[in-house]
Amino acid sequence: MYKCVEHHFINRLLFIKMRKNLILLLCTATVFCNFNPIFAQSEMAKAEKKPHLSWELGVLAGGSFSQNDMINVGLREVHPAGSVFIRKNVTKTLALRAGLVSGSISGNDKNTDSHTGRGFYFDSPFKEFSLMAEFDLMGEKRYRESGFEQTWSPYIGIGAGLCITQPKNTYYNELGNSRLAGPIAADKFNAKEKNNRFFTTPIVLGLKRDINEKLLFHAEVGLRLIYNDYLDGVSLSGNPAKNDTYAFGSMGISLRLGGGGAE
Repeated sequence: MYKCVEHHFINRLLFIKMRKNLILLLCTATVFCNFNPIFAQSEMAKAEKKPHLSWELGVLAGGSFSQNDMINVGLREVHPAGSVFIRKNVTKTLALRAGLVSGSISGNDKNTDSHTGRGFYFDSPFKEFSLMAEFDLMGEKRYRESGFEQTWSPYIGIGAGLCITQPKNTYYNELGNSRLAGPIAADKFNAKEKNNRFFTTPIVLGLKRDINEKLLFHAEVGLRLIYNDYLDGVSLSGNPAKNDTYAFGSMGISLRLGGGGAE
């Protein structure tokens, strides 16, 4: 009987000792998780929003002009144009941008030194839809470990787009250009067949500056390469060896909508 009581007493002591050790272990783990700096910093980093991975919504206003078969210097035919875009910052230096540009372009032989006698002119509204990859050359400076820093940052962009235009006002001056009757007839037919939709490669060079953590100022100029010579409705009766281009220069602002995502 005494052996049973002794055995029960020893088991009871072992159980109490194990329970105390378990409680001590749990308390130690809790204190370690709450106060260990390395663990705390790691958890904060996981939960922290990343503003450099934000979405942005922006507007731009400026002018559009073209390099076509009627002018050699596009700046002589500048027209108001505007753009809206949305940008997703993938990293501190890389972003994806989708945008819509709306404006108009024109050309007039009277604005040249070599084609005044030919008498061609055109004007056309256009809309452009594009998707570009942008590279922020100084983006690493904007968000440091010490926090946000206002930064002047140049950026470059390149992508693909679709330009929809309607050069309905192309004037060929047929009575004054009887020697070009054949090429003019071919241009009229070809321009109609092209359906006025042109694939483009937009190339953008810009500069942006943080106004604050939410707003950015932008100034940029973008060249649009077109793989077609009928932006102005003229090719064979003009310069068929060189495709048309157009450009958009602008200034504007963008708004950061918030951060998130993995770096």
